[in-house]
Amino acid sequence: MCDSAPNRPDVLDKLRIHPRLRKEHPIKTDGRATLVPDDTTSVSRDVHPRTRARRVRLGLAALAFALSPGGAVLAAEVAGVSLADEVSVGGRTLVLNGAGIGTKVFFRIYVGSLYVPRKVGDVAGVLAQGPRRIQMNFLRKLSVSQLVGGLVGGLNANNTAVELAAVRAPTDQLLQIMQRFQDVEMKEGDVLTLDFIDGVTTFAVNGKAGGVVSGQAFNRALTRIWLGDRPAHPALKKAMLGE
Repeated sequence: MCDSAPNRPDVLDKLRIHPRLRKEHPIKTDGRATLVPDDTTSVSRDVHPRTRARRVRLGLAALAFALSPGGAVLAAEVAGVSLADEVSVGGRTLVLNGAGIGTKVFFRIYVGSLYVPRKVGDVAGVLAQGPRRIQMNFLRKLSVSQLVGGLVGGLNANNTAVELAAVRAPTDQLLQIMQRFQDVEMKEGDVLTLDFIDGVTTFAVNGKAGGVVSGQAFNRALTRIWLGDRPAHPALKKAMLGE
């Protein structure tokens, strides 16, 4: 597990981030990163996520995803979202290590889950394994611009200056990939997966690949957004580790 991010000049600030994304989501180093909008007033105050309509919609979305080439038999349920106990990634069977809810104040934003070859209870054990998957099942709307802000802030909060410098190029590549979708909005029921296979991280939405970024160091830095010393959601980190 890496050390907490020290007080230091922001390495990621030198990345070639799209002006619009930089303006809307400046990198923060003085607080815990979160993969949700800072302005909670922009989140619709709809009905409770366990209403019948939401359960049906999320259940059908999860079923469709499970029946896709990388899917498997549904087993666990978190916040009305059905999750597969096993999935196929890179030709290997991965098991559900743990899952929980990413929240902001009282809002449930997404269900986060971690898949690895064998269950472990610590970050070092997760990073030592491959392939692996981090999955986000969205419970409400979230723009890609907001998601990018969370990813950048999480990288900055959970990696040292040396670690950030080492992944500067692939991080810039990630931002360029996400920039192409900056006007896209993740909807309730959408599924974002981050698969690490043979040194490459593949990003996909609802089973459709959206881009790849090479580098084991980059994936380790990315994984620390959820499992680092200053995770986006501490309770979700514990859940992902099966605590």
